[in-house]
Amino acid sequence: MYGVFNPTEKQIIHDWIAGEQYASTFLSFHQHVDKEQPIHNFLFSYISDGELENLQTRVSQTSNLALKLSKLTPFLAPDTHHKTIGLWSTQKYTELLFPYLTSSLNR
Repeated sequence: MYGVFNPTEKQIIHDWIAGEQYASTFLSFHQHVDKEQPIHNFLFSYISDGELENLQTRVSQTSNLALKLSKLTPFLAPDTHHKTIGLWSTQKYTELLFPYLTSSLNR
């Protein structure tokens, strides 16, 4: 797939996969990155169990399918889908869209 994407498209795809917090930003000449802050603070973003419980509560409180899906959608993004909240959101999203499929898998 060499040559399929131009540099701008590659950067957009990179930023989309990395998530908003890691999107490309251009620092002005006078700005500098604080080198005393550990690099792992920039590389990893952990979502607490409290946020998962909060999402589960919000999803269970409404009977509106569109509202449930809209609450789950942000956690299906590439930067969060591999985390606990993303995995749960993916499973719940599938259950809501394909109830017959998921009920047959649980038998």
